[in-house]
Amino acid sequence: MGALLDAALVRLLEGVNLMVFHSTRGRFLPYRFGGLPALALTVIGRRTPELCTVWVTYIPDGDTYVLLMDGHAAEQPVWVGDLFDSEPTDIVTVEIDHDRSFEVEVSRLDSEEQRAETLRRLLARLPLVERFEVRRHRLTPVFRLTEISPGRPNRLGSDG
Repeated sequence: MGALLDAALVRLLEGVNLMVFHSTRGRFLPYRFGGLPALALTVIGRRTPELCTVWVTYIPDGDTYVLLMDGHAAEQPVWVGDLFDSEPTDIVTVEIDHDRSFEVEVSRLDSEEQRAETLRRLLARLPLVERFEVRRHRLTPVFRLTEISPGRPNRLGSDG
């Protein structure tokens, strides 16, 4: 029962975050998951062509965004599977920083070695508080998001 209540509360927080984020045009985010920056990630479902928006912690890495997740979670959310299954023609949209929205290409950080090296490099540039939060929550890099140019055809058959 506790896990079900936790999941419902997280979904409620995500909904409130998204509503406030949009109504303040990205200037205010009521809850920062784990004290780290978060972005709104919209993914198209694999089973049904519905769009799902979730909040995900990230660390900027040059022109890309590295998504962080609990590497030890027994059950990953459905959207994680959607990202793992995404293809270059799928829609994956990011909303970040004052009404900035763009489509991204998703690449997986598959090997433990690749994840460890990415995490080591990213942690070296983070402030102490954010390094602490990443380690405390046992977050690991899982995906890299790279902004794509507008006008590329997507899975729904329209141009970005």
